[in-house]
Amino acid sequence: MALSPDDPDLASGYEATARAYGSSITAEGFAEGGVSDARSMSLIGTLRVRPWVEIEGRARVQKRNGDSETLAGGGVILKLDRATNMVLRGAGGSGNISLPNSDLMMEVRHYRGEFEIGAVVHHLSFADADVTAFSPLLARDAGGRWRLAARYTYSRSTYHATTEFSGDHSALLRGTLRAWPRVDMTVTYAYGIESFEDLTADRIGNLKAHTIAATLQFRLPSLTTVATTWERQLRPNDTRLDRLTVVIAQAFK
Repeated sequence: MALSPDDPDLASGYEATARAYGSSITAEGFAEGGVSDARSMSLIGTLRVRPWVEIEGRARVQKRNGDSETLAGGGVILKLDRATNMVLRGAGGSGNISLPNSDLMMEVRHYRGEFEIGAVVHHLSFADADVTAFSPLLARDAGGRWRLAARYTYSRSTYHATTEFSGDHSALLRGTLRAWPRVDMTVTYAYGIESFEDLTADRIGNLKAHTIAATLQFRLPSLTTVATTWERQLRPNDTRLDRLTVVIAQAFK
């Protein structure tokens, strides 16, 4: 970069490396309406303390249907070898009704050529139920214009009052087009659980929703990433939810 600062290929590689291996601060906010009215704001900070260790802290505040709830925690990202990463993350809150009171996650991802293979185990404890989910992941990215990703999830929900449980299946398909050097366009379809971060207590026991989403992401030379996502979720009984999410992330060298 010092010798050829105007070379676009060098600049792109340098920025990608800084985003992948540097520290960062990310702010995310969303507003939703329809069957549910909610506003949420999250702040996530990551710090690379060793070449193979990254730690993070996160906090979330959400107001839904007049109730204000919080969730806070942290995690660690470990580079097990040149092609394998492990993520351990935990968060908790007190007195939450919509958000979980505890959220535990473990994820492993392995990269082999143009393929990404992984698995995620998630456990969320809500006021009236617990949800445990296992998700195998598969993605293909040949380094060209397209990235394709898929996720299957089997989740088991246990209800505190009756100790009864139910099993559900979810699936997600995501395609990303690198339309321009600094602009990505993503389209997502999900059946069931579209996002564990956005899963709320009112969805448990009724996970048969269809979600479509479109994302536009911009990467700036300042190592700032701005993304906006629009989602429409069609739930049973002809109910609908619309969500608009904005994410601003700043990476540091």
